[in-house]
Amino acid sequence: MSSNSGYSQPLRAIGQALESDHIASFDIEIGESNYFVKASTEKTLWKFLPESLVRIIWGGLRDEAPWQNMVLSFPTLTRHFAPEDIERLDQAGKAKRQASNARPNNEALSQLLRVIGYYADQSGDRLRSVSYQRQSLLIVYETREKQLRTNVFDLSFIRDRARIGFAHRAPGN
Repeated sequence: MSSNSGYSQPLRAIGQALESDHIASFDIEIGESNYFVKASTEKTLWKFLPESLVRIIWGGLRDEAPWQNMVLSFPTLTRHFAPEDIERLDQAGKAKRQASNARPNNEALSQLLRVIGYYADQSGDRLRSVSYQRQSLLIVYETREKQLRTNVFDLSFIRDRARIGFAHRAPGN
């Protein structure tokens, strides 16, 4: 992908596609026009299984429910997003946002990725990969001078940028 094509919209669309998967960590590799995602998912036990089944497994615990905080890890999922996939996801997301007429959720994965894309768009650097793990984002990019650089951002910093940077946008955009 060339630097003038933009990263914020494709990354937001990919984030929207991943949000329902309960992503615990991910790596997004960015090619010329394709995005390759490897992600691991986690779900708490009580969201994965019906509570009645969990109570049977745990022997009918009534007052204490340690199973409510148990987390199940699922194998890595992989996805490939071609330009036509991103366009379709972007259009679906745009329609959903316009129908809801609500402000963006700055905590959402799609908004966090959008912020990363926005900063890459503004710098003119070529984004190579975005990785998320343990409340931080690792960005690998290629400068105009063809040097590889990395930045690590704390999630709270990205959320603040989302609140500040996109607060002026109209609902549905």
